[in-house]
Amino acid sequence: MFDALSRASVMGLHLISGIIVGSGLGYACDRWLETFPWCSAIGFVFGVAAGFRNLWIDAKYLIRNIDKK
Repeated sequence: MFDALSRASVMGLHLISGIIVGSGLGYACDRWLETFPWCSAIGFVFGVAAGFRNLWIDAKYLIRNIDKK
């Protein structure tokens, strides 16, 4: 029970952390290549995709464990 609760409480953090990391890497590439805002935009899109992927994986894990009980 506590495993499912802890997994559910972290799901929002996984979404936000994916966006922050993707945007940060894009911004760093922009500073390095002097191409602002292109790499930042691409990094943001990939960060959103990674965040939702992590959210999807966590939701599948929760559903699978709830069905077992």
